[in-house]
Amino acid sequence: MESRERAVIATTTLISSLAFYWYAQAKGKPEAPYLLLGGFVGAIIAEVVITQTKK
Repeated sequence: MESRERAVIATTTLISSLAFYWYAQAKGKPEAPYLLLGGFVGAIIAEVVITQTKK
């Protein structure tokens, strides 16, 4: 895996995690599960985008 791909995955994961965190805070729910879920979703999105751009 190239360092550019790693950077894309890390950035997407961070942005998604923060979005889920802010959502949980706004709704008054515990942040930890949403933060973990956001990181997972962000990583999956980044992997799909990288795979599609390589085709």
